[in-house]
Amino acid sequence: LDYLFAWTTYLATAFGLILVFVLLKIWDEKHFAKHFVFVLMAVAGSVLIEKGIKLFVDRSRPYGFFYQDIDDGNVILNCIFNAHVSNSFPSGHTALVFATVAALNAVYDHKLWFLYPVALYLGLTRIYVGAHFPSDVLAGVLVGILGSFLAVQANKKLKVVAIGHGTP
Repeated sequence: LDYLFAWTTYLATAFGLILVFVLLKIWDEKHFAKHFVFVLMAVAGSVLIEKGIKLFVDRSRPYGFFYQDIDDGNVILNCIFNAHVSNSFPSGHTALVFATVAALNAVYDHKLWFLYPVALYLGLTRIYVGAHFPSDVLAGVLVGILGSFLAVQANKKLKVVAIGHGTP
């Protein structure tokens, strides 16, 4: 399942965000600039929240947590790409994806609801590659949605984009 789960985890990075912006430019060129700024507001909010939480919650990643048990041969961990050991909670990749999807759904009046299962799948890939515990991913979901919610609230004051009036 490595090709299905491991390699697609890269879509939950800045690479995936750039891909979203390229598709947004092609799909809705007329509103691209405003939607770009709004999605960046949501992502920036989620990143700030995620990094802030990581300052206070120094939780080991699965490899760091199970290191001794792995070394003793009591635990086998599917650790693909990198064996990170710290800053597991919450999942920043998951927060990024959910902030992006929630922001796009806010702009397009929830017409892109089908992206939520894709975002969840990408969050689950973070568990598969051994980078996070399930609770890290769940927290990343909440942080991403909170970042988007805060962008909606800021948008009410700044009027960057007409929420719910985008044209898909």
